[in-house]
Amino acid sequence: MKNSYYITIKSGLINDPKHFRNMLVSKKTTALWMYTWFLDKMTRIDNETGLGFVLGGKPLKLEEIQPELKQDIKTKRRIFHTLIKHKYIEITRTPYGHIVYITKAFKIFGQKVK
Repeated sequence: MKNSYYITIKSGLINDPKHFRNMLVSKKTTALWMYTWFLDKMTRIDNETGLGFVLGGKPLKLEEIQPELKQDIKTKRRIFHTLIKHKYIEITRTPYGHIVYITKAFKIFGQKVK
């Protein structure tokens, strides 16, 4: 495993039934793993807007999101749109892909796992 860093998730995300319902894509699929992937890839936060930039604002295609999971593109698209619909992320479309921003972003940068 490459360098590992801590990411922070508020307990309300996993304890609040509202978030459980919002993150549920189907009986077998949840958006929580894609959301945590975005949290891990967040590189900076705009203090004025509170938005976190995923990979510094690099446009991403769906195929580039969570490549290690080998999900089919339809499932990724449904998960991605679930996160947008419930305002966990915002996007800007570009000719290459989507710039992804995490709403209500919080992260302590640079804390390596020993």
